[in-house]
Amino acid sequence: MMDEFAKFYFCLGSGHPAEQALNVPAHLSPLFGVMANLIDLPNDGRLFSETKPVVCCLIKAWEDELGMRFNWEDINSLYDNVSVSSDPPSIWGVREKNPVFTLLMHPMLLYGELQISPQYTALIPFLFRRVRQCYNQVEGATDSYLYSLSMAARKLVIGAPRLQLSPKFNWQYEFKLFLATSAMQEKINNTVEITSAPEWTYISDLLFRDRKKLRKGGGGHSGKRQSRWLLYERGCGPALINNGDLGCDFQELESDSDCFSPDNKGKLERESFLHPDADKKLLESGGEDDVDYVHDHELTLPASWFSDPWTAKRKMRGKQEAMLASERILPWDLKCLSMMTIRSVLAQCLVRQAEPWRAILGMGLLTGSGEKGMKKIRTGMLTKDGDPCGELTEKLLQRGRFYIPEKRQLWWLNFRGAENVDGYLNVPLIVRLDLPRTITRHLPADGEQQGLVFTKNDFTKAKTFLKRLGEDGLSVPSLRRLQITFEALFVHGAGMPELLADHLQERRRNHLTSQHFYVSIPWSYAVCEWSRMVGAFLRTPKTSISELLKKMKFRAVSEVVDGLEFIGAAKTPDPKALKRHSKLLLSTIPNSQGKLLIASAAQWNAYVSYLYLLLASCTGRRPQRDPFPLFSDFDLVAGNLYIDDKWNRKFKESRVVPLCPTLLQAMKNHLQIHNKQFMRWKREGYSSDVPVNQIFLVDESSKALVEVTPSNLDRLTHLTTEQGCFEGLGNGCRHFLLTRLHNVGIPQEAIDLISGHRHVAREPEMSTSLLSWSISAQWLSDTIEREIVQYLGLKVPFTNA
Repeated sequence: MMDEFAKFYFCLGSGHPAEQALNVPAHLSPLFGVMANLIDLPNDGRLFSETKPVVCCLIKAWEDELGMRFNWEDINSLYDNVSVSSDPPSIWGVREKNPVFTLLMHPMLLYGELQISPQYTALIPFLFRRVRQCYNQVEGATDSYLYSLSMAARKLVIGAPRLQLSPKFNWQYEFKLFLATSAMQEKINNTVEITSAPEWTYISDLLFRDRKKLRKGGGGHSGKRQSRWLLYERGCGPALINNGDLGCDFQELESDSDCFSPDNKGKLERESFLHPDADKKLLESGGEDDVDYVHDHELTLPASWFSDPWTAKRKMRGKQEAMLASERILPWDLKCLSMMTIRSVLAQCLVRQAEPWRAILGMGLLTGSGEKGMKKIRTGMLTKDGDPCGELTEKLLQRGRFYIPEKRQLWWLNFRGAENVDGYLNVPLIVRLDLPRTITRHLPADGEQQGLVFTKNDFTKAKTFLKRLGEDGLSVPSLRRLQITFEALFVHGAGMPELLADHLQERRRNHLTSQHFYVSIPWSYAVCEWSRMVGAFLRTPKTSISELLKKMKFRAVSEVVDGLEFIGAAKTPDPKALKRHSKLLLSTIPNSQGKLLIASAAQWNAYVSYLYLLLASCTGRRPQRDPFPLFSDFDLVAGNLYIDDKWNRKFKESRVVPLCPTLLQAMKNHLQIHNKQFMRWKREGYSSDVPVNQIFLVDESSKALVEVTPSNLDRLTHLTTEQGCFEGLGNGCRHFLLTRLHNVGIPQEAIDLISGHRHVAREPEMSTSLLSWSISAQWLSDTIEREIVQYLGLKVPFTNA
């Protein structure tokens, strides 16, 4: 039995040096040898008393997998009879190969008295097996390779709560990809990602491939650069001390890569940088001398870590005027190619003789891809199951793009993650783009030869052809001008949304950075619409630009149909779920003022929940951060709402948004009954945690009037998901509003007036804008009434009768 158990977890060896240090009884020595080697127990025996939950979890998984029974009496006897004669004062600084240290010390893994949360009972055995299996099967693997695998496993555990794991699940490719991207998106205090590029290799080894040799520079090195992890350890350390779970000696964290430590106070101004030993020159260099935080030449360190945010190296030069200038295009007659030159380029794309340099011309003109992005595209190969192979997956995790010849598709990962939970719009993790035949006829026909799609020689040929066309306007055609022509014709001329163009071009415009986090684009529809635009562009004979743009005009989607896939932001509620939610709440609420004044606590809470839904869906405020606004924030005469918003680096933002007619009337009706209801519950002996001039919820269990927050709504509404109630709504209404307005074709500047994302200085409320705020607000009010209120079937909750 012990042999089968050891083989199942790829555990080798029997005796262990810690046996003498822990005074293991002789009859338990064989069992201790297997367990100690399995969990790589340190030679002095530290950690052993904390490992029982993990060992029991491993045994239970082995029993479930093989249908065998383990001798549990021996396990209990082993942990009861083994005593550590002299425990080290701290176990936090263990810097050696130890999967138990890797998986056990993360506070989210444990609760109570070192018990493993049920959601990890399937994850831990899988990672233990994979760590050992990879280490044993790789030729020449060192202890540092085992340590790096274990560190990757720990980061997978940290990212796992995003997936709402259950005790039992299958290990299909899609799930493992969700797990990997969740770990890669995890951040230290919402600022620095805990994973860096070298660690993606070990994550790929654990989840996707079974390689036998370590290629040079491809894994198995010392793995000493763990600066990000040290930041995470320090961020979690105080919480562990306060909970009394583990002792922590921060002196043990010192290393040659030990650098800076963030705090958990949010983006507020600091007196100085936190680390007491931080060198001034190191600060000025952004920490690059020791710590690798650089991703695609973006911000080196979070600006909020500095007393002056603008001293951070490689800061976004991002003043609004600079962004405005950088995103403007020059007039067409200066940069956009003429129709004659465009036809010459298309003629090369339509040549049947396959040459990759012609595909470069096609991708630049029809997708707007830049030279830098096209140089990174690789050829990908799928497995027999239709999933990406291990090498392809590793590059996908590194945000690479792949061309799949057998499907004639371009694949990449949706960088905002995925969503496949009922009640939310379906956002797949892998994005697939069907390329037109005009491009694919010049691309590789099979994926056997994996590597870059385009060589340096291909780009040279493409540039040479463009130069031979001669001057067009003020300069000769170039790959950059092909990209500008796509912007001019497809985006600014035919009306393709800039967010959609960003996804096609593998870029993020400065003024759209925030929108990528909130807007979900109907990808299935958008790709079909883009294909139609490309077809109209290719089939149009010699004609004027105005006629061409008329045929290419982008048509916005008006209705979300079943089976539609989205790209971009996750956690955007499905409109069908919101309709069910609002219908259920309306059916619970008394339909007249008199009945609502004598309503029960459950009915009142349902009414407040409905007002919450109506307000969040029509104004775009962040309800998850703030309770319901004060009445003094409403101007019910002018029909406006003042929103005191979040801190943005050094200053606090605020904005005024219009109220649509339905919301305006609902708030006017509420003001007529608010004081009466407040005094009614006070007379019944309820205490109040909210001001008099703010909407409240009734908590019968504590006999208190509490503020309106998403958690309180879920707790006090007393409606179930089976009935149609939407729990955990959070900021979902804000996501839905911005997504709906974007997808029906509302200009981005108008959406920014609602969302508060001021980045380009051309929004109506900015001093550099030529638009009238009042006219824009009235137009937005009418648009929200039509596209949100009427679309979701919302209405004023009660009459004054």
